[in-house]
Amino acid sequence: MFGFVLIDETVYRFFSSQVSGYAYLLHGLSFLAFIVGSVTILLAHAMARRRQHTSRRDDVGPSSLLALATWQVLALLGLVGFKLVLVHARYGNVLASLGAIRADFIAGRVAFPAWSDLTTVFANLAILNLAVLMAYKRTPLATALAATTIVAAFLDDLSTADKGGLRLIILLVLGTYYAASIGRQARWNGKVIITWSVVVLATVALFSFITSWRSGSRSIADVTYQHFYGDIVGNLVSSSWFVERPLPSTVPGENSFHGLYTLVGGITDHLFGQSVYASGYSSTDPAYYANIVERGVYNTTDYVAYLYSDFGIVGLILASYVWGVVATRAFVRAIQRKRIVDIQALALITVGIVVSVRGFYYGAAGFWLTLLCVYARGWFSTMLRDHRRAGTTVRSG
Repeated sequence: MFGFVLIDETVYRFFSSQVSGYAYLLHGLSFLAFIVGSVTILLAHAMARRRQHTSRRDDVGPSSLLALATWQVLALLGLVGFKLVLVHARYGNVLASLGAIRADFIAGRVAFPAWSDLTTVFANLAILNLAVLMAYKRTPLATALAATTIVAAFLDDLSTADKGGLRLIILLVLGTYYAASIGRQARWNGKVIITWSVVVLATVALFSFITSWRSGSRSIADVTYQHFYGDIVGNLVSSSWFVERPLPSTVPGENSFHGLYTLVGGITDHLFGQSVYASGYSSTDPAYYANIVERGVYNTTDYVAYLYSDFGIVGLILASYVWGVVATRAFVRAIQRKRIVDIQALALITVGIVVSVRGFYYGAAGFWLTLLCVYARGWFSTMLRDHRRAGTTVRSG
């Protein structure tokens, strides 16, 4: 964000408000706290003088990982198909109704069953598994399944006239390649770079398509510029707005961890018929929108606004420090252990850093459910492998 602002301040023509000095200070302090947290882990690792683990023994084999990804893609397609059927039954032509779909979805006039939100988790897990396979040994089936997952994410976004799922999937692919190159020197040849450059450009085109149809505009170039350039910088501007006018909350940390609160509330409501969490958010409450554009309102911001609104400057600095500790620890583990589970965890945490430019991904239920499933799969695979090895040893004896 800072780079965009420094390179070209003409992007501010989109906004009627500027970034305050205090907002710049908060972002700077957050960055420094993150760096301090990162350095803390690096120094602790250096002082411990631990021997790096160079073993590449995986917790799961390629064939098992491919089979698991196949089932995840099939489950994803089933859920996405279910959501599209519901949307079509209500609105008819989905493409022609994107504007109405988005307005109704934001206002809460249309909603899907809670379990249908598992599309995010299935898509995340599938692409994490497939991207690992493609990073080391690309196979036609893995490539086809990865392409299917990307298309499914696009169709899932159409069901709510959103673009977040597709954006996250592409970032996860790139993040996994990054993590794989850290852990095991994955292939980054010219063919790979060209392939994923085409995928990214195609994703930009799909974003622009959704935004253009949703707004009723046909100017793809203008939509692309505003969404991918102005919208990113706009989160810094809106962050400044919410620093001066903190977001309201009914429970501690509600803005930062709204996704987790909603998940817990949904579980208790399903089990006991009573939710332990009643969201204070309202799509009609102007307190949740930044008045930084001449027409309409701005409804997104970055992680600083959320953390500062919930926990103040001390909480923002502490959270950023912990953020640096966790991210660097994941980095070190991926280098030392070189296991698939550690590479996938690093990819997910790295993507969380990028996505938090527009939100706070570490407070999303999808992030924690995906991370939990990654570690659960690693634990179960390791336990099963050790059990089989123990059985073989006994029979040999």
